Amino acid sequence: MLKNFRTFDLAVQLYRGCEQIHTKPYLKDQLMRASLSIVLNTSEGSAKPTAKDRRRFYGIALGSCREVQALLMLLKQDTLFQLSDQVGGCLYKLTHSHSLTQGPDRLQKRGRFPVSCCLTPLLFK
Repeated sequence: MLKNFRTFDLAVQLYRGCEQIHTKPYLKDQLMRASLSIVLNTSEGSAKPTAKDRRRFYGIALGSCREVQALLMLLKQDTLFQLSDQVGGCLYKLTHSHSLTQGPDRLQKRGRFPVSCCLTPLLFK
């Protein structure tokens, strides 16, 4: 779907990790909703035609990421918290990048990666 979009790949890894957590149903439900929101808003944002629209969706994903981080902290999930911190860092860069004028797929085709940590392919899968 989204080739060479590291932020999206990390968000999917985070979602799958959150699926494995066993906790109270109301916490699990909120954790799953927020982690899914990160994946979906990152994906949708990458398809938007303007930088302003992309930043808006990446900002929503960042807010959801902070929500996931709060839950992971409460649940003492240190390993997943570290992954969520990586996702949050990439989303922060995407929301604050002034040079993000093209979508990730269009940037990759042209060989330009203004937010390199967020758009480079994962080396280990």
